[in-house]
Amino acid sequence: VDTAWLATVGMSAKKFPERAKVARYRGRGREHGGHTGYRGRLGIHEVMEVRDDIRELISQRSTAMKIKEQALRNGMVTLQESAIRRLLSGQTTAEEVIRVTGLHG
Repeated sequence: VDTAWLATVGMSAKKFPERAKVARYRGRGREHGGHTGYRGRLGIHEVMEVRDDIRELISQRSTAMKIKEQALRNGMVTLQESAIRRLLSGQTTAEEVIRVTGLHG
């Protein structure tokens, strides 16, 4: 996964230092997987921990954008980042990341 592709999908290469060590994966079709190259399901998750600062923003009726910005500063991993980490670990393909998350590269 190269820096240019990450930039085109709005991700910072700094968040993915492991990207240089990864080959690009492609699913191999087999009969038991319906010839898709995929077997089973794999979750990608976006979880926001509601800390005191987030709770305060919610009680102040802050915008969703302000709450998300604070959550990101607190270390929240977005759905797209979660999917890219699955890609970099070889658990899925770029095509599947694009299909599921709507990222385009």
